[in-house]
Amino acid sequence: MMEVSIFPKHEKLLKKIVEVRLHTDHTDEKLKTAFTALQKKMAGKLALPIYILVHPDRPEAVISKFEGADPPSGSRFAKWLDDAVESAGKP
Repeated sequence: MMEVSIFPKHEKLLKKIVEVRLHTDHTDEKLKTAFTALQKKMAGKLALPIYILVHPDRPEAVISKFEGADPPSGSRFAKWLDDAVESAGKP
């Protein structure tokens, strides 16, 4: 689980964003259906895990996506997050 093994290593970058989680494994079928549809709309697929950075002023505008996991020794997630946060700050 990247939230436990990877996120703490990138605390400085993560302080620049607001984290919102979408749980698609909900037990309520109506919520599960709605959340799954939202994930497909925003991410374009149902793969897990997937991380999406949206524009702070236009939450419907996806800036960047990161699919899959990054091992604790990896650097793909940090690079993606750094690049995505930088892109979000540009007009």
